Amino acid sequence: MRERFWKNLINTKFQAYYYIDLAWLIENGDRMINFIIGFVSSASIAAWALWDNIPWLWASIVVVSQIIIVAKPYLPFIKDVNTYIEYSYDLERLYLEYEGHWHQLEKVDFDGAEEIFKKLRQSELAINEKFKKIQTPDLKILSSAARRKIDKFVEIQFPT
Repeated sequence: MRERFWKNLINTKFQAYYYIDLAWLIENGDRMINFIIGFVSSASIAAWALWDNIPWLWASIVVVSQIIIVAKPYLPFIKDVNTYIEYSYDLERLYLEYEGHWHQLEKVDFDGAEEIFKKLRQSELAINEKFKKIQTPDLKILSSAARRKIDKFVEIQFPT
């Protein structure tokens, strides 16, 4: 029972880290896209002054900016940032429940552990059901970052 509890506790924390990092990555990507759109728009105005000398430059800049503006609403995951944040917070709350029961379980083996574990798994299922419609990219860089955070977290929170 302890091992199952521990694995779910760690997995829940891992997912919370992953989703908050995913939201951060997407938000920063969105900011970068907005910066590029603003920069390209300004550059197209500046290049307009050079229209007589280098007409292809002005046309290229305008085309690039228009493609970015048209494509942005269809870029995956940008619209889901707030949902990823909410998902992460729900997982963090679930983690705290696991942690509270883990400390009880560490002190003694109690008979209600299986029932508590079952309720926590049902809570996890409800959270996953709530967010089932969002797409989640599997980014190795975020998984690696979440694993490193978990390792540090466990080292600090659960010293042996």
